[in-house]
Amino acid sequence: SLLKVILRILSNTMKGILNFLFSSKTMVVLLVVLAVAMAAGTFLEDKYDTITARELVYNSKWFEGLFVLLALNFIGHIKSFNMLRKERIGGLIFHLAFVIMILGAGVTRYFGFEGNMHIRENDSSNILYSDESYVRVALMDAGKELEKDFPVNFSPYLKPHFSQQLDLNGNNSLRLQTTQYISNAEEKIQENS
Repeated sequence: SLLKVILRILSNTMKGILNFLFSSKTMVVLLVVLAVAMAAGTFLEDKYDTITARELVYNSKWFEGLFVLLALNFIGHIKSFNMLRKERIGGLIFHLAFVIMILGAGVTRYFGFEGNMHIRENDSSNILYSDESYVRVALMDAGKELEKDFPVNFSPYLKPHFSQQLDLNGNNSLRLQTTQYISNAEEKIQENS
């Protein structure tokens, strides 16, 4: 009897959550939040830089969660409005298109990479310049060369944080961390200094 009451409460709670998640009002709110977030990302990129916009908006977990909620909402609409019927094929195609675009964006985000390849006319190239920034560490330890790349995102508008521990020859380790960020630094050679 107590188990039935608990199961009924859980069932009603889940129905309420799913009804809220799959409602048209929730879809409108999610789309407005998405539009505002993308506008904020655009303004941040214009005012500061691309890295700041990526860190605060486009690469954030809350932005990813927004797309997951939208995909679930569109899938819920397909079920709620019974769009698997022949008369509703237009609505089904519309909703599935959004779900497929969100899935494609997720695949690109987690399994793809951005970069540039400069190819002049009538020429070929096999060099790809990554869009991501890296700190490259190269050192000699007990006659062995150690080289490692660490992805980083430095921006003059965000606190620069980089901290890595490198294990060397088994007994020793090396800690690397940022102490200062110099925006638009230029490498220059100064003689007799």
